[in-house]
Amino acid sequence: MPMWMIGKHTEYYQINFFITLIPKEKMDEHTMKFSYSEDDINFCSKTGSNSMFDQILKTEWKNKMANGCFRYEVGDLRTKILPGNFNFIVQLNVKRAIERRKPQLISDIVMPFDNEKFHFGKVKEKEIIFIIQPQHWFESKLENTKEDSKHILLINVSPLEFGHSLLVPHVDKCSPQVLNFEALRLAVEIMLISSDNFLRLGFNSLGAFASVNHLHFHAYYLKHKMYLESAPVIHLKGQCYLLTSFPSEGFVFELLKRKIFWILYVWARQAYFGTKNDHSFNVAVCELAGHIPIKEENSYECITEEDISLCLKMHAITPLFPSKMMLKKNYMNKHKSTIL
Repeated sequence: MPMWMIGKHTEYYQINFFITLIPKEKMDEHTMKFSYSEDDINFCSKTGSNSMFDQILKTEWKNKMANGCFRYEVGDLRTKILPGNFNFIVQLNVKRAIERRKPQLISDIVMPFDNEKFHFGKVKEKEIIFIIQPQHWFESKLENTKEDSKHILLINVSPLEFGHSLLVPHVDKCSPQVLNFEALRLAVEIMLISSDNFLRLGFNSLGAFASVNHLHFHAYYLKHKMYLESAPVIHLKGQCYLLTSFPSEGFVFELLKRKIFWILYVWARQAYFGTKNDHSFNVAVCELAGHIPIKEENSYECITEEDISLCLKMHAITPLFPSKMMLKKNYMNKHKSTIL
């Protein structure tokens, strides 16, 4: 199950944070701690603005790139917007295909956590950007229980784009890559403490090209407007809608209603098991959303909107068919008298 989160914003806001240093086993005393409370969450931003969260994330990410913490320098990737209806953002990223860590073998959509394999508790200390502490989560708990929940933000050592990081909720709990309420809550709040609406956040389940079976999200800055940000949708029920105007059809959830609304895209897609293939691109969450990292130059030069559309449809439309039929049936019943 891939999931993609973006927001619609109307105005700029300022938010306040405090940053301290804490000791942690396997992390030295200089590991940064980023704390925020419910009062720090705001709902408006604008293109190119930076909250304290954005400033620190971008600064630390740049410093770690300069200090050789990544497998390669991402630099200014060759990028083009394909002509056509969907504004696919295509980028050439050969080094990610060659130099990234070998993905784990995935055989089911739910697999137990395996401590013998790579997981994010094994990363080098230099890869940690900061520990995240949402203070309002602990207000009703005893002081000594606060350390039970450590959420960390790591650099992705094989980045897709500028700022590519991994959000790992409850890192010490060693949870498999299965979404839960607290993880989703943390992901939403991370989007809300950023004031840069170029920040994107996504989730790949097992069988949907997650490469590590340890609960995590991807986050990065993509400075291009995406078709999904203004795509028309069809109301299904409550705050749930259907995205049918895009090759990767899926579900859309309206999360918040204030001066703005935040929207969560969820795709039910055909499962893929094994290790990642050698095609020009794999259909994971960023591809389903319209951001297409390409592995080799010839494909980058030749790929068309039709090529991408056919690939996205193949992976995303078939699982959605029952919901579309239910929507059509409900619509026909609701408007039966009008039709007759």
